[in-house]
Parts: sequence; C-alpha cells; structure tokens
Amino acid sequence: MSNQRDAAGGGRVNTLVMPPEKHISVPKEELRLALKNRLELSDRGHFDDLVKLMEGVASFDFVDLKHRMRSNFLPFGSGARNKAYLAGLGRELTPEDLDDKELEFLCDTYDVLRASHYHLLTRDEWRIAQSESFQLNLPLEVEWGYMDGAMTKRFWAAPGKRELRDRLPDEVADHILVFHRGVGTARLKGLLIEEKLDLLTEYTVMRVLDKIIALLPSFVWRRPAAAPAPGAGRRSGGGRAASAASGRDAPSRCDSALGGEMQGETYVASNHKYAKAVERVTLKRLCPTVLTLLKAFPKTLELQEPTFRDVVVVYRRAIHDKKDQKPAGEEAEQSQEERVQHLLNARNIYIKVFGETPMADVEIIFPSKRVHVKPFQLINLLITTVTALVTGALMLARAGKELSVNALWTAASLVLTRCFQVYSQAQTQKSQMQHDMCATLYDKMQDSQEGVVTAIMEEMADQQFKQMLLAYMLLLLKDRALKEDELDSLCEEFLVRDFEHRIDFQVQDSLPRLERWGLVARTDQGKIAALSMPQAIDVLAASWSVAYKALGSGNDAAGIPTADLLSGRASRFGSGTDAFSRSLLDPDAAARRGVFAKAKGKLANTFKSGFGGRGSFTGRGSGGGGADVAAAAAAATAGSDYASALTPTPEDEGAEVSSRAAAAAAAARRGAPSPAPAESVGEAGSSVSGGGGQEESRRPPSGLYQRKSNRVA
Repeated sequence: MSNQRDAAGGGRVNTLVMPPEKHISVPKEELRLALKNRLELSDRGHFDDLVKLMEGVASFDFVDLKHRMRSNFLPFGSGARNKAYLAGLGRELTPEDLDDKELEFLCDTYDVLRASHYHLLTRDEWRIAQSESFQLNLPLEVEWGYMDGAMTKRFWAAPGKRELRDRLPDEVADHILVFHRGVGTARLKGLLIEEKLDLLTEYTVMRVLDKIIALLPSFVWRRPAAAPAPGAGRRSGGGRAASAASGRDAPSRCDSALGGEMQGETYVASNHKYAKAVERVTLKRLCPTVLTLLKAFPKTLELQEPTFRDVVVVYRRAIHDKKDQKPAGEEAEQSQEERVQHLLNARNIYIKVFGETPMADVEIIFPSKRVHVKPFQLINLLITTVTALVTGALMLARAGKELSVNALWTAASLVLTRCFQVYSQAQTQKSQMQHDMCATLYDKMQDSQEGVVTAIMEEMADQQFKQMLLAYMLLLLKDRALKEDELDSLCEEFLVRDFEHRIDFQVQDSLPRLERWGLVARTDQGKIAALSMPQAIDVLAASWSVAYKALGSGNDAAGIPTADLLSGRASRFGSGTDAFSRSLLDPDAAARRGVFAKAKGKLANTFKSGFGGRGSFTGRGSGGGGADVAAAAAAATAGSDYASALTPTPEDEGAEVSSRAAAAAAAARRGAPSPAPAESVGEAGSSVSGGGGQEESRRPPSGLYQRKSNRVA
C-alpha cells in the first residue's frame, strides 16, 4: 500500500526551483524616493509633477472597471452575508441578470489578478503539494461537496478558458478558483515527538501491513487504482501522498503555464537568473530509516517547506439545507424581497485572500475539511482492544466454574474503559487539530469579500504605476535608446542594487501604456527612447484633460476588453489622444489641429519633433512646464462635442496670439528671449527637407540629456 501511495504522488520532489516574483513589492513611496534621489535638484520638481500626473491618468483608466467590479459583486456578497440587497423600485433581479453579472465579475477578477501577476494553481503544483505534510500532521480530506460547481462550470465555458482549464487539477478547478503568486519559506523547529511516533508507525507496522495486503488475493482485498482522483485522501501520518494530484496520469513534463519539469528529484519551473530554489526538509528526509529515526528522538529538528506568498480563492457555498426549499404554495406567498433574497443566498460568492501558506498545507485554504484519525491512533486502538479482550478472556478462564456476573462485568468494563480512553484521546487530538487550523486561518487570512475586491483593484493600479514609472525613469536616465531586454535587465538590476529585491521585471507590461501615452517611442532599429520630463508632463497634462472630457461625456468603457485595458493596448479615454496624434500626421493637419488647438505649438513639438527620426531626442529645454498646456487643453475640451474641436475657430487663433504676446511680454520683463511662434517651435525642433528626407537642423538636447553624471550604469 505504501508503494502505491508513492506512485500516486508522482515521485519524490526534494527541491523546487520556482520562478522569481514578478510583483514589485517595494512600497510606492520608497520607489519614488529612490528614483528622485538620482535626479539633480533642479529636476526634482518636474519629477513630482510627473509622478502625480502619471498616477492620476493611470487611475482614470480604471475608474469604470472598479465601479463595474464592485457593482457586479454586490448582490453576490449580499447573498453570502444573508443581507438584504436594495434594488430600485420596479426592478427585479432575474437569474439571467445574475448570470451576466457573475460571469463578468469572474472574468474581470481573473484579468485583474493576472495583471497583478497571480496565476491559477496548476496540476503539478497540486500534485507536489499533496505529496508531503508540514504543520498539519493529521490526515485531511477536502469536502468538495461544500462548494457549488455551477459557478466554476459557467466560468470555464467562457471563450478562451477551455485550454486553461485543461492545465488544472480536476477537483480543484471544478469547485473553486485558487490563485497564487510568490514563493517563500516556512520553518518548523522542535522535538516533534508526535510526528516521530507517526513516522515510526509507518516504517514498522504500516509497511508490514502493506506487504501482507499485497499477498492477499484480489477478491479478498481490492487494491487501489494506480492513479486515484486528487484529494481522495490527504496523506498518512508519515507524510506520503494518499492520492494523485489529478485523475489523469502524472506527466513526465509539467503541462502547466510555468513549463516546469522534473530533473531527478528537483522540480525546475524556471531558468531565470533570480529563480528561487527552496529545499523541502521533511522528517522523512532527515530520518530515512528506523535506526536514524530512533537516534533522532531526543534531538531538536528543523523542517522547511516552500510557501505560496499570496493566495486568493473564489468559490460558492453549496446550499443543501432542505429547510430553505419551500413548497410551491408558500413560494407564491413570498414577497418580492423574500424571493430575491432567497435567490441571492443560493448565488453567494466568497472571495478571500491568504498570506504565507505552506505548499504542503494548501488544504487549509479550502472552506471545509474533514479531519481523520492518525494511523498510529488506529493501531493503538486496535492493539488496546485486542489486549483488553485477551485480558478479559484470561480473567474468565481463571474464574472457571466460579464464573459470576461480577466477573463478566469486570472483564467487560476493563475492555470498554481502555477502548474509550484511546478513542477519547483520538477525538481530543482531532479537536486540537481543528482548533489549530482555525487559529492558523485567522492568522493567515488577510481580507475577505468587498475588501478583497477593492484591494486587488488598488494593488493592480499600484503595480501598473510602479512598472511604468520605473521603466520610463530608468530609460530617461540612461540617456539613450535601449532594446526591450536591455531595459528589462536595467530595471531588475536597479531593484536589486537599491532594495535587494530580486524579481523578473515584466517590461512588456509597462511599454504598451507608455507608448500609447507618447512617453516613449520606438526607433527604426526597434529600440525604445524616452521623451524628456517636461515634454512628458505636457503630454500627461493633455491626457488628463482628455480623461476629464471622456468621463463627462457619458461614454463608458463597456466596449473595451478588460485584458486590453489592463495591458495598456486600449484606454478609457485613449480615443481623444489618438485622434489628436493622427491629426498631426495628416497632410491637412493645419486645418484640423485637434482637440488641443490652443496648445498646438507645444503639443506638435511633443508628438512630431519630440522623437525626431523616430527616437532621436530634440527636447524643448528643461524650463518648460505642463500647467499652461493643461489649461489650454482643458479650455479646448470644454465644448459639448469632441469632433467640433477638430477645426480651430477665430477665437482660438485670437486667444493663441494673445497668449504668445503675453508670454513675450513676461519674457521681456525677465530679460529672457521671446518665445518663438507656435509654428516655428515645431520647425526649430525638427526640420526635414522635403526632397532627400535628411535632417537639416536640430535643437541640441536639453535638460537631463546634457547631464552625463546622471546616467545609470
């Protein structure tokens, strides 16, 4: 029987080489200060403005998504708490409405967690987790019937989810969604007397029983299948798997998204330079034989197990109480509020987040578990019963012909008392185990329900902001165009050097939004170049005005796929800036300067000459700012229709002349040269001959690009 358990476990895994974290755990304020300290004093004011604008514009992109997730979860959260859901008068939630809300919420949650670098628990991870035990030293069995599978079935039926479903353990995927990210290390130190007794029982009694059972004919003892379903039994007291991780045969190579494979007794899921290797130090590995185990009884041992740093679970509690199923006549007499509440109670959704969960004890995150008696306790009960029966029989034999009722009562009392003592001891251990699990859950559960929905949205927005800020600033400080992999390595080295934070930075997650905003652009060689900080402030100020216009226009983001919104390929208000940038490339752009006609001089320089030659810097000087552009852009978007702003009005031209005159007067008072007209700014920034297409003149780089001392190694 032990050999079959080991085979079901899919092989022994001594060391796990897991991918490094992709999540930037550095606090936002610490990251901002580290980048700010690399700038000269004169540029730090621009940096503060840039950070505020970048964070604000990014947050605007997710306003509709945050509102939609909270709104969709509200009825299901109310059902989970058995709390009344207040809908509008005359509007009743139907099962079809709830189906749409449920699917949209689940898909949004999946996309948001992916953007925060979570991934679903894979088949191989489940198998590896099931093959050992750590702190939970009693056999556990997950009660899958406690969770309703209708919710997950509907989610997996959504487009694009079938292939993902095939990579997951069957029983888990059919009842609950388990997301996790990050790998840590948990340690357990002590004499571990109970664990040693369990292992000694396995090495002696259980192995003998295995051999005896193996000799029995099949009609006497039916042997378990070679690959039983996952979770059919937790594991024996010694820590071996009692079941496989999946109903399918365990593959030699992991078919999960991680692409892991077994190399001997090492599970390798990543070859990244910052991949984290965690050795599993279990009692069985420290004491592989009976002799080593006996020698270790008086010694203090330290065990070690990899952990899932953050875990998020989403499930529905099944309603099996027949008391809630009222006859048809009584249901007809229910009020509308009672019918809706009864419907919502059955459609409840729970979402919880846990921290630092040992991989071998992952069952603790499931909502319902059944605790079984240890094999050692069963054997102890069997031996005690047999001993008591033998003792009673001897007492009766000695009594002989003098057998009396008192002798029978004494023998029976001896047997029953001893059996009751052993049974009570086993039940006490089960109660203590359940108490320990409750205490562990209390310590590890970080939030639940609406708090989790809000937290994952805010965390996703912070992660997007930190990735964009880090990629843009390091590219800016490098003072030259870089390839994607060069920028990726630069960000990783910065986090290691300044914070000892080793992660796999995902530069591809930050570039789409930076490119869409115009803060970076690609050269003809495919490299990436950054816009100067003052110009970036101007662009973000313009985007802020477009965001304000878009939010007030009544056009929501319902048509934008959540995955595209989170990746930066689409934007809540990107159509406005897209139309403006296209107008600058139009031959008739003079007649249709775009929504920011009053700021066309500066923005034309930003979009057209800011990346002269697709990546060459032209700059405007470090003294510029975004306040005047933001004011002009806000005025330009004040109209009721975006399209009407595509053609400049005479008032626009007059306001532009007045603005230039005021700027020239202010410059004269300071003794500075007068600013060039808006049209000449673009020409001075980048003039290209129409015949040969060669660059004739260019303003020398300014601001950060003239300061070689600020370069990043």
